[in-house]
Amino acid sequence: MANYRITDEVGMTQSQAVNEASKCLSCYDAPCKASCPAGVNVPKFISKIKSTNFKGAINVIRESNMLPGVCGRVCPVEELCQKNCIRQKIDESIKIGQLQRFAADACGLPEVCKVEKRQEKVAVIGGGPAGLACAYKLALKGVNVTIYESSKDPGGVLTYGIPPFRLSKKYVQTEIDFILKHNIKMETGKTFGEDIHYNDLSKKFNAVFLAVGTSRAQELDIEGKDLKGVLIGQDFLAEVNQNVVNGKTPSKPGKTVCVIGGGNVAIDAATTAKFAGAEEAVIVYRRSENEMPAWKIEREAAADMGVKFRYLTAPVRIVGEKGKVTGLECIQMKLGAPDASGRRKPIAIEGSNFVIDCDTVIQAVGQFACDCLTKQVKGLDINKDGTVKVDKHGMTSVEGLFAGGDIVNGGDTVVKAVAHGKAAAEGILKFLKID
Repeated sequence: MANYRITDEVGMTQSQAVNEASKCLSCYDAPCKASCPAGVNVPKFISKIKSTNFKGAINVIRESNMLPGVCGRVCPVEELCQKNCIRQKIDESIKIGQLQRFAADACGLPEVCKVEKRQEKVAVIGGGPAGLACAYKLALKGVNVTIYESSKDPGGVLTYGIPPFRLSKKYVQTEIDFILKHNIKMETGKTFGEDIHYNDLSKKFNAVFLAVGTSRAQELDIEGKDLKGVLIGQDFLAEVNQNVVNGKTPSKPGKTVCVIGGGNVAIDAATTAKFAGAEEAVIVYRRSENEMPAWKIEREAAADMGVKFRYLTAPVRIVGEKGKVTGLECIQMKLGAPDASGRRKPIAIEGSNFVIDCDTVIQAVGQFACDCLTKQVKGLDINKDGTVKVDKHGMTSVEGLFAGGDIVNGGDTVVKAVAHGKAAAEGILKFLKID
């Protein structure tokens, strides 16, 4: 995308924001609001900006989304609210994402809500967007909340997954700090299944919210996978982000990097490789661009950064010399009939093998929940893909255990994780009979 979301660039000025907000048609049955997973009242907050009531605007947003500055930067509005903006029938969609970012930046943080503490206690496992959203909503009702996070720093994908040039960690830390000020306890370095166990938590807490994400990466079983220079997408992103959090310059991943995969993690890995100093980054995807699951806006952004795409290309083996990667052998593909996913099945073209010279290969072909879930929680129902089954209130098959975020949807947007966390909090409040 030409207007790539570089988070430290100057955002809208006050006059620009008011002018943009004035274009809103204030639809009665606004499709933009209906398509916001977090349920933000888009026309209402835009109306506040139009009348220069910026504090009122951020208050409207925060009623539904407790991470307004973060989502104003990384939310794929082009695929959600802006995609359904009626204004585009006249000229173009209102810049909803930029207006939300403006409101968050212009007003800063509100005062911490003071509520009377209750006796009920809830454990939240995972300090990512779903866990933070759930904890915040519960804390506003006076519930005693403790978040257990496996990493050194909270934030989950916000801290370790999203590239630093898309989401500056100072914005992440600011909004997390604000949430935690609502009498929420945070214990880091606590891994579910190792440092903390469900049986123990279920005895200490009235309810538990599981938001551990999809931390286990899928790996290809191909020749050369153990060579030096073969990385896992999630691990690579986490390492680069951790260096940035610690104020260190990320290590150069290699001169030429090949990324295997077609999702948003693959896009992030390729662009982050360029950010970290790679001269060339190539994404290898076995289907065509039309079948690629990564958002179009992100593909365009990656292309703007110089990332190259090799469509209808599948990896065969990783080539190496003296234990190090020297290339990725691939084969050309063609598309056949649709498979179980509804996309056309890729079929190898015999004899079309070729090698892409590279010194680093990053696998970004999928991710799953940790395999400790069913071992930790007896009677927990999970789907074939490893995600956890929940009812309409976010409760699992185990009474008092709720789940949300990537562990339920398999990996989606930050704003959808926020929505999951909110919904689970409402389910927990109902379970605890708290109005």
